[in-house]
Amino acid sequence: MFFQSCFLSDFIIDCLFLFRGLFFILYSLFFILYSLFFILYSLFFILYSLFFILYSAGVVFFISFVFNFFGLGCLGGFMVFVF
Repeated sequence: MFFQSCFLSDFIIDCLFLFRGLFFILYSLFFILYSLFFILYSLFFILYSLFFILYSAGVVFFISFVFNFFGLGCLGGFMVFVF
């Protein structure tokens, strides 16, 4: 009976170490996957910011062009300076 309990406890300990290794590998893979998604999200946020800046500059340029077309050049220049 003593030997059986020793073998059983060794088996349980071995299983725990095995599962610990497997969980560590899974945790590492999920961490790498999470890091890749975070990098991808950051790149999309940077691209979104750049396109928003370009869009804003285009809108300001268009408003300035309209004001200059109607003879309100000073106001258009003021808006370009403010924005």
